[in-house]
Amino acid sequence: MPSLAYAREVAAETLSLLGPNPPSPAVPVLALARLLRVQVQPWPFTRIVGGLFGGEDSPVIVFNRVLPNQRVRLIVAHELGHYLLHSRSRSYFKCTDNDKTRAEREANSFAFALLLPPDQVKAFWRPYRTAGDVAATFGVPEEMAAWRLKGMGLISKG
Repeated sequence: MPSLAYAREVAAETLSLLGPNPPSPAVPVLALARLLRVQVQPWPFTRIVGGLFGGEDSPVIVFNRVLPNQRVRLIVAHELGHYLLHSRSRSYFKCTDNDKTRAEREANSFAFALLLPPDQVKAFWRPYRTAGDVAATFGVPEEMAAWRLKGMGLISKG
């Protein structure tokens, strides 16, 4: 079973597929999915936010079609984490907002490292900026940006 540190390493390797100078801080997760030959499709879910189906042979990421773009980016990154870290052991993953398993934590660690690379966040950060500024620049939900900033010690944990 992969570790959280390994999930972060795989995210860094995945980012390298974009070349040495990515176009913007907002990682193009749909382009990465295409590079990895993973289809991405909206789906009319009611209680599920996203999922990965098809295992490593014909992977398809699906996401709840009513979610905002920042949340879709997070879900796609999270499901790419499942694909790269876990698809050999399971052929599908469905994610709800309440999943707390080890595989979910690893996929979350991958998504954070992919969408909010610490070196890029640190380079962008200034004391007058907010989690909302980071979220808007990196194309992620504000809550995710706040968690990253707290984890890096850039804002207080309060």
